[in-house]
Amino acid sequence: MFGLHPGGAAVYGAMAAGRGGAFALVLKPFVPTEMLEIARRALAQVELATDSERLRGELERSERRHRQVVEAVPALVLALDGSGRVALWNRRLEETTGFARQEMIGQIGEPLLGAETVSPLPVKGGGEKLVRWEKARVISVTPGGEETWTYAVGVDVTVEQDMLRRTMRSERLAAVGTMAAGLAHEVRNPLNSALLQLQVLRRRLGRGDATPESIDPVAGLIEDEIRRLERL
Repeated sequence: MFGLHPGGAAVYGAMAAGRGGAFALVLKPFVPTEMLEIARRALAQVELATDSERLRGELERSERRHRQVVEAVPALVLALDGSGRVALWNRRLEETTGFARQEMIGQIGEPLLGAETVSPLPVKGGGEKLVRWEKARVISVTPGGEETWTYAVGVDVTVEQDMLRRTMRSERLAAVGTMAAGLAHEVRNPLNSALLQLQVLRRRLGRGDATPESIDPVAGLIEDEIRRLERL
């Protein structure tokens, strides 16, 4: 607040006071009610500035806590802005992929998340990691309107998926082995039966018993077993 006597110098005084950051200009002599009103407004402005500073400090502390949580969480944390570009790339992503956040911020990020629950994540220097992503879309209000941000939390499941593939391969091999054992058993029975009938046929032929009545039943049994093998 700055007091001035009325007169021509008041203009120059007002300009100087404004440059000096004066809250209000008061012409002398003072009017008590005006002084009280100015003081009230000055106190209100001080209180407003104090509240603003307090809120700014709380917001900064909240943002620091948010960043600390994102960095400390044992998961891959990725955020895409409204245009689909990387806006957040946490420390675990840096360690897993080898790409620093300075390299990734602003890059197109949609391909990194993929269309499936488990998708490949490129690794610096070649190769990839398999990541299971959980995604959420959040509408963010900006001065230019609304934007839809994508937040994703991922877990590296490369080892898990490799073990799953090995387990499935082992199960398939075991199933093939079981089928082969069963098939061998089914094949062995008609083979044994056919061999026995051939031995019978040989003995009869050896005795000179080559009549149709003696040979046809044995030949019929051998034929039946061969057809059974054919069906198998």
